[in-house]
Amino acid sequence: MSKQQKKATNKVETVSKTANLATNTPEQRGKTALYYAGILAAVALVLYLPTLGHGFVLDDPLVTTLNAYVQKGFAGLGDIFAHSYRAGSSVSTDSEYMYRPLSVAMFAIEWAIVPKNAGIHHFMNVLWYAASIGLTFLFLRKMLGAERWLIAFGATLLFAIHPLHVEVVANIKSRDEIMSYCFSILSLYFLFEATEGKPKRTIYAIVAFLLAMLAKEGAVTLLFIAPLALYVFGKKEDWKSGLVLFVPFILWFLVRYAIMGKLSYTPDFNDNQLVAASLMERWATGFGVLAKYLQLLILPIGLSWDYSFNMIPTVGWGSPWSIGSLVLHLGLAGFGIWGIRQKNIFAYCALAYLASMALYSNLLMLIGTMMGDRLTYQASLWFCLAMVLLLAKVLKFEGDSSLDTWLPGKNAVSLLGATGAIALLGALLTFQRSAAWKDNYTLVTTDAKTTASSFRALQAIGEETLLKYADKATPPKDTAALLQQSLDGFERSHQIRPTFNNALGLGNVAYFKKNYAKAAQYFEESYKLMPGKMSKDRLVTTYREWGRYEGQAKGNLPQAIEYFQKSFAYDSTDTQTLIDLGTAYAMSQRPDRAVIYMEKALKGAPKDEVLRRNLSLAYQQLGMADKAAAIMSGN
Repeated sequence: MSKQQKKATNKVETVSKTANLATNTPEQRGKTALYYAGILAAVALVLYLPTLGHGFVLDDPLVTTLNAYVQKGFAGLGDIFAHSYRAGSSVSTDSEYMYRPLSVAMFAIEWAIVPKNAGIHHFMNVLWYAASIGLTFLFLRKMLGAERWLIAFGATLLFAIHPLHVEVVANIKSRDEIMSYCFSILSLYFLFEATEGKPKRTIYAIVAFLLAMLAKEGAVTLLFIAPLALYVFGKKEDWKSGLVLFVPFILWFLVRYAIMGKLSYTPDFNDNQLVAASLMERWATGFGVLAKYLQLLILPIGLSWDYSFNMIPTVGWGSPWSIGSLVLHLGLAGFGIWGIRQKNIFAYCALAYLASMALYSNLLMLIGTMMGDRLTYQASLWFCLAMVLLLAKVLKFEGDSSLDTWLPGKNAVSLLGATGAIALLGALLTFQRSAAWKDNYTLVTTDAKTTASSFRALQAIGEETLLKYADKATPPKDTAALLQQSLDGFERSHQIRPTFNNALGLGNVAYFKKNYAKAAQYFEESYKLMPGKMSKDRLVTTYREWGRYEGQAKGNLPQAIEYFQKSFAYDSTDTQTLIDLGTAYAMSQRPDRAVIYMEKALKGAPKDEVLRRNLSLAYQQLGMADKAAAIMSGN
């Protein structure tokens, strides 16, 4: 066939497809679009079904099992909307600067329906995620135009299966990310509908954006992205319609300020080490983090639940990684600014991506964490869209407006094949990654190699393996290995930075190993770092057990008394220590000292017949027969 004949044939096919499109009413095309949205939502649903059997992980208890407002159910909704994020938690947090009542309110409603059950929260996370995927396709089709529905489908598919989203879905408390994204996409969708002659949709867009902000303040980037999207994909003046989102933003800001007042805070060093860095170090490290995000978006392997202190080093501008990232991101920004005038879709993706990541880069302001997989959630949409557009360009796919045709043309088959292959690989990685989020022990031990330098992750390994060791369900053959693993985690964390938690952990491990000298050393250290009941109780128990060991196993009563006295110094009311002290003095033929401690012990254990008999004997040794008889008679 000659070139002229091929052109004529292609022209006939184009006319035929246009004719087919003409026979489809907008309602029919809308139903077909919903059908495709349903397919994508189903993919997301199936992908994350295994998480329904997972438990409460990491910070989940702060918005569920440890949160008094959530546990009130419907009765707690007023408190939730009147306080900061996680304010009802019984554990002190640094969330007083955040106002995210919407997701916490959802947890309260779910708790009222099925209390103390992680399954319902995971189920709702998966449902919300599936809904967001369906909405993403409908929005992208609306924004790109019906003729690019396959681009929208491919981009949504890659977005749905991206392994970086596992934390968002598998971590219950990350509902704020899903809800904020979901309402942001709805707001964008309604804004585009409003520019199509449906002005009432503007009200829907305003309400949706307000809900997005109430879910998580990161939705604020829509103030830039919405006008940008309307400018690139709409008519000349459509971008102005996006400015209406400033109305709900101002309303949200006033409500937040009235309830909380404070607008910023200083992050904890362990969460974000940049709080101790200079401005130049902060910017250099921030650009390094941005490069890391891009790396994980392109090749999502080696993911981690933690990127805090010591995981990512604080660097200056001597770092080639930071310089390279600066050049790359400035290039993206420059390309975006240059290309946006021509309404270049790649330029839009670049600017939308940069805007979505701006809040989480630590360049503009310090946030509560150094880095997190969940923080790429919105930005990854524009990344996935750019990737599919790039594939389409390489494969010379020009699009087809026939929504009723599954494979419209040879190039579409190639595009679907390439996108499908990437999606399949991503789905396999997502299945593998989501399994790690089953519980705390599984997560921290799965990520042990990835987080080998993380202060917090090493400490978490120590804590979770110690809990596993103490669990009665743990087979005895595994306890020695778990105790050693716990010791390794605490020791490495302690080497990076000694803290109350890892010192306490090292003390606990030493205690279980019956190394009382080491245990006392670390408990003393933890008490100095943070004086309080927890360390004091550990010291009381350790010195008491150490004294028992010296007295019973070694017959060294003077040494036993010395350790009992140390236990007594930390808590003069502990009945067991008082009994042991009295007994040790009695065995040392010092009844005068024995009766002092036994009398105090009797106040705490008045029904202890052994104690009463020993006290009576001590009084007999002192020649106080009447007192001895009174003790035995209970007077």
